[in-house]
Amino acid sequence: MPTDELVKITREDGYEKRWILVGREGAVDFHVSHERPEIAHLGLGPIGGIEEHHRTPPDYMQADKPSHDHCWILNGKCWHDGSSLYASEVLIPRCLGQSDADVFDVLRGEYIQRFRSEQPEAVDAVARAATNQHEPSTREKDLDAPTEGS
Repeated sequence: MPTDELVKITREDGYEKRWILVGREGAVDFHVSHERPEIAHLGLGPIGGIEEHHRTPPDYMQADKPSHDHCWILNGKCWHDGSSLYASEVLIPRCLGQSDADVFDVLRGEYIQRFRSEQPEAVDAVARAATNQHEPSTREKDLDAPTEGS
């Protein structure tokens, strides 16, 4: 059973790296691919995306079947959406060259905004993440706190 804890996962495979945060509502998966030598002459630079994997359908997908019956991240059904434009224009410039810990701080804000934006304390967390400040609110501290039975 998912808890309030956000599980951090990194995967690296040659030209691509992923930072994944998994929580009780779902997961955010940020991936960046660096140019392969055979296309470097195109000058595309790094490309990537940010994906949302919802355990239950968000409002705008209520009538949709799950995107995946067995999501490789959630290990079950998921409703999946994402954006390469947002990743390319916002996240990649902000995260490129940062430590994994710094990228996960950014993704924590993304997770809260995408899955918990109706919670007032989430607004402060997203604002801090946007300015690279990290003074955790009580709710954020609770995200990492052990839960009963764990």
